Amino acid sequence: MNLGLLHKYLGDLIASGTDPKLPVILPPGEYEDNPQELTAAMLVTGPYDGDPSPKMSAYTSRSGAALLLSGQRFDIDSLRESHNLAWPPVDAPEPNRCN
Repeated sequence: MNLGLLHKYLGDLIASGTDPKLPVILPPGEYEDNPQELTAAMLVTGPYDGDPSPKMSAYTSRSGAALLLSGQRFDIDSLRESHNLAWPPVDAPEPNRCN
């Protein structure tokens, strides 16, 4: 997904009624050999590590709703036991190499 598609997608989510203050999180797990291009979005409810303040380097454990953005190699099923999963009201765009 390119920056323009991400911008449009996030705007469409907010326009559909998704809370603009919803935290945006990345999936847990080991780093892959290379960074992954963003390809999917899922609404999740459950525990996550949050940033308590822009001035602090530590993270705090939080729990609640969040928008999970992930790459093509992340297996969303790995969260089914610890989180409630729901598809966002707007589908994430398919990567388009022409735009």
